[in-house]
Amino acid sequence: MKKLLIGLACCAVPAVALAKGGWITDQQSGCQIRNPLPMPDEAVSWSGGCKDGKADGQGQLLWLAKNKLFLTIEGVFENGQCRQQCAISTKGGNKYVGELLDNRPHGTGTMNYADGTKYSGGWSGGKKHGKGVFTGKDGASQKELWEHGKKISDATH
Repeated sequence: MKKLLIGLACCAVPAVALAKGGWITDQQSGCQIRNPLPMPDEAVSWSGGCKDGKADGQGQLLWLAKNKLFLTIEGVFENGQCRQQCAISTKGGNKYVGELLDNRPHGTGTMNYADGTKYSGGWSGGKKHGKGVFTGKDGASQKELWEHGKKISDATH
């Protein structure tokens, strides 16, 4: 799967504070967001509610690396994770709408790639997984079968 990156201008966000157990804290709101893969120099900016110290309710999450925005997640958050109406926009122009787990595509969703292609189907841990349909720039589609990011088979239909 292509890396999730977004090209939006954003103001500087204070240095990040990682909480134990895979959480990242927005320094302005104090809300925590689930972060299964902590990296150095990460920061988040959360605009939404906070319940029991975790992002909660409708909101927008800006994810930064070295003070540069690379990912936006919008939707309904619960316990620091997007749970409903989740949409990810990336620096490269990719847009994902669907289910998330640990704030990564998981379950069923559609990725519209910046190059005009689209994949709609199963995801697991941020990678294509299970049955899906790939649609090319020309509108032609083909069924595909994926296993943890590796294409197993396809058939034109």
